Amino acid sequence: MSNERAYAPDPECGNARAGAAETAFVIDDDRLMAALLERQLAKRGIEAVCFDDPASLLGALPGARPAFLFTDLDMPLMRGTELVSRARAGGFAGGIALVTASRKPGDFTAAAANGADEILLKPLRDAELDFVVEKLRRRAPRPVFGAATPRDLLEPIGQGIVLLDEEFMPIHVNRRAREILGAGSEREAGEALARDGLTSRIMGDRRAGGCVNFVDVPARDGSGASRLLGLEIHECASTAAGRSYLVLMHDFSECRKLDELHLRFATCLSHRMR
Repeated sequence: MSNERAYAPDPECGNARAGAAETAFVIDDDRLMAALLERQLAKRGIEAVCFDDPASLLGALPGARPAFLFTDLDMPLMRGTELVSRARAGGFAGGIALVTASRKPGDFTAAAANGADEILLKPLRDAELDFVVEKLRRRAPRPVFGAATPRDLLEPIGQGIVLLDEEFMPIHVNRRAREILGAGSEREAGEALARDGLTSRIMGDRRAGGCVNFVDVPARDGSGASRLLGLEIHECASTAAGRSYLVLMHDFSECRKLDELHLRFATCLSHRMR
């Protein structure tokens, strides 16, 4: 059975479908909700293609290149924020709306950080859908990178790297930076940056001209110890999408441990010599 769903055309939406110049990918594990959104989009001249499986949707994106993507937040196979992140990493430059019943600010922040443009709250209301669709239509296309996306380029690098947009929201946190922050995912890394005060520190030091600024952050093992991090901040060239900031993250914790070991050795040697 195909993961893509094909619904019978709604008689009320037949004319809109026939003249539709725009397409949208829609995914929601609630089939009734997906069918409702499909009909509502058809009334606005947008032809929807509905999916059950996130992998199938992501696989179809490059060839179909829809104008919009509407995704549910809480789905069993993949969370909506992760789907958004993967769609952007794959080069999707169209408008993305996260459809959710959640009212948690953290969910909205994570959605924006991963590349969503708008939040559409359940239950769907005509006025809100009209507003979101119009904003998505008028938005400037995101820049599409050619051979490789920033994630492809930055992920395997052994240096901790954080890429932030002009509002200092994470665009990408590579694997080494996630290890330094003790985070298992980019979402957790974004939360750690805010929790440890690193985002505000970066905002304050963004004109430092590449100098390394040191900051102590608490360790994640509950020991009460701290880690010494060096943040090297570079402002990238402005584009149509705005400024971006590249943060090189250095972990000097091991150097601190080595200095402490040297100090203990010197102290012990001094006592023995006395």
